[in-house]
Amino acid sequence: MRQAELVFHLCRLLATVGIDLLRLVAVSLRSRAALTAENLFLRKQLALYRERQVTPRRASDPLRLTLVLLARCFAWRGGRAVAAHRSRQSSSG
Repeated sequence: MRQAELVFHLCRLLATVGIDLLRLVAVSLRSRAALTAENLFLRKQLALYRERQVTPRRASDPLRLTLVLLARCFAWRGGRAVAAHRSRQSSSG
């Protein structure tokens, strides 16, 4: 029974990662205006969560795996340094 649960968990994990990859492809095909509008909506949603002091849910296994795989695909460390540099400039000026 334990092996069946592991197989089920692995299949669910792979299906979720596959769906996330399809969403990534779909987002890359959208217009810049649509992405900007979605970004604005998500920022507003985040602001509401912070205002209401809602604690975030724990990330699921498929989400963590997707984030790890995406982190390996993009040079996010350089972007993080640029963002930190810009925020220091804006707070000092």
